[in-house]
Amino acid sequence: MIDLTGIDFTEWDVGAGRTYTTPQLALDAMQTSLGAVAFTKVQVIRHYGDAEYLSAAGEPILKLQNSGGGGGIHIIPTLEFPLIIDNNGGDQIVYNDFLSLRCIQGSTNGGANPPSHVIIDGINMNSVDGPDHNEALVPADDDPGISTFASNWSVSNCRITATHHALHIDKVENFDVENCVLISYADTTIDADASGGANKGFRGGFHLTNCSVWSGAKCLDLKGDNFCTTLANNTFYSQSDDVITLEDDGGLWVTLHATNNIFYSRGASAFAYVGPANMRLQHTKSNCFHLTGATANLASINAITYADLASLRQTFMIAEANSIESDPLLVNPEQFDFNLQSTSPCRARGGAPSRFGIGGRMRANSIDIGSVQNTVPSKMAIKQVGDSFTFDMRSGQDLETTG
Repeated sequence: MIDLTGIDFTEWDVGAGRTYTTPQLALDAMQTSLGAVAFTKVQVIRHYGDAEYLSAAGEPILKLQNSGGGGGIHIIPTLEFPLIIDNNGGDQIVYNDFLSLRCIQGSTNGGANPPSHVIIDGINMNSVDGPDHNEALVPADDDPGISTFASNWSVSNCRITATHHALHIDKVENFDVENCVLISYADTTIDADASGGANKGFRGGFHLTNCSVWSGAKCLDLKGDNFCTTLANNTFYSQSDDVITLEDDGGLWVTLHATNNIFYSRGASAFAYVGPANMRLQHTKSNCFHLTGATANLASINAITYADLASLRQTFMIAEANSIESDPLLVNPEQFDFNLQSTSPCRARGGAPSRFGIGGRMRANSIDIGSVQNTVPSKMAIKQVGDSFTFDMRSGQDLETTG
């Protein structure tokens, strides 16, 4: 649940015995009430009680624009007054799409008004086993004939599973993901495909923090122009392909910041990084690379292959400080268990942390590489004797103060 203390907001409550029985009914009521006018308050669709919501009647479970072609009513969140979709805190909310209709969709096919400034927290999504192309979260329609992008979306504390793309972020500008488990069985987990027209692809900043990403193909494939990708404290596991691919679509630069990540691929000839000629490696450090394929290599940048860390560092002089090439010894990645075994080389090896790991354990001065913080951080014992203090670092113990 998003903390809205001190913020003026309107709540549209969803659940058994609440005002609305489905999130779509809440959204429709919001649209009717507000009209096509920019928000003047934060609007919150909040779910109460453990619940499962299903796709039906040819529609996604939650469609944020209710008409094709840009006509009719559509919501207009703003940077100051966004749309929030969350739960009441601790409730298990699941959107289950078994009809290939998507769990959350920003705009309909041909929709020219995909909403921007959307925050999703604590909503689990499944889009699997349907008859067609399953994608769980799609902010904008990818029709190249429409130039409007969805901007400034964020997703946190969600488990998102799809047959194809867990996140399809084509025609999106600025997207943040934090504390999520993202799984795609048969295709790229996080995808933006610019092929087919100038009004496609990704732009702006993509930030992924404290996430576990599992893929039957690539974990991340972004194509666009002039975008920056920041990856911090994540675990990437690909069964068969490159881990991440960044593709230029005519811009001046593509930048990668990658710190404290595990890049793991079982692909026969996979790369951890694939990038264009104008790719910049900045602040890439404290990562763990494990590529098990017989002809796998660490990176391919501007079609030049870098077999290992040594060759990458020789060209990109500041790249990958404190990074390692080693089996991270994940507990059971095939079954989505990205915890580190007790003898993992990633334990207490990382740096530049986010505050907590995906499981909620604080990262302090014994920082693990990857999404899960398994090592209990060292704690400080403080003892006062007269006017003097003594300090003692103790791994795994609580803060103590004595006098």
